[in-house]
Amino acid sequence: MQEGEKMSEINFADAIEDITKQYSEEVSRAVDRTGRALAKYGAKKLRVTSPKKTGRYAKSWGYVKSGGKYVVRAKLYQLTHLLENGHANRDGGRTGGIPHIKPAEDEIGLQAEPEFKKQLKG
Repeated sequence: MQEGEKMSEINFADAIEDITKQYSEEVSRAVDRTGRALAKYGAKKLRVTSPKKTGRYAKSWGYVKSGGKYVVRAKLYQLTHLLENGHANRDGGRTGGIPHIKPAEDEIGLQAEPEFKKQLKG
């Protein structure tokens, strides 16, 4: 009788391990889809809210997958800090910043949990 009990314990443990592994893979895929959706939204939002002197800076926003994470970035990355925070002028004055990155980042942060739940449900 002990052999039968050991056999069912092993099968039960294997079944739990398989279910856990499958759920883990589903969660991993949902995290990836969430990251991609939020990055896409962030880039789109920044194209709309960025300063538009010529429009080149605003159009340069996009996203890439880097090291398992999605990163929203501008091709004209040299301008992001200067436009967001302001900078010194040649004449000694200062240019005020135009906050556009931080508001988009905050909005994406608020959308992360609901988006993940949506992606997990499939």
